[in-house]
Amino acid sequence: MLLTTGEAMSDGQLAPPGPHVHVARWVAQADVLPQARVVVCHGGSGTTLGTLAAGVLLVVTPLFADQPQNGGRVAAVGAGIVVEPRDDGAVRSAVDPADLRDAIGAVVADGAYAQAAGRVASDMRQLPPVDEALTLLAAVA
Repeated sequence: MLLTTGEAMSDGQLAPPGPHVHVARWVAQADVLPQARVVVCHGGSGTTLGTLAAGVLLVVTPLFADQPQNGGRVAAVGAGIVVEPRDDGAVRSAVDPADLRDAIGAVVADGAYAQAAGRVASDMRQLPPVDEALTLLAAVA
């Protein structure tokens, strides 16, 4: 298991909860996504698109901005599950660990999620590269 903490923590600041967990501030997604079975994330565009392109299952825990919409689309295409953070009335807080565990178990156990993730990845591979968009836009302008 890989846990990334973001820039707020220094490497080594958070001790792994067990020998099966690697903790790092940041890793290159292209290096780890091909090895992943499930990605748990907030649903930001970069992680969501990268995970879908790799055909990996998603559990999305959205907090703000585009994350709820991204999570909703992931669920709508069947490539993952959304687990909403608890809302204590004042601020959205942590996800219930039992809900997270159940969602991870569900996407892994139900082959329909893997099939959907694979279809999305296949569809994405059929699209032209983003670099071609610049050429098309320049030609139109």
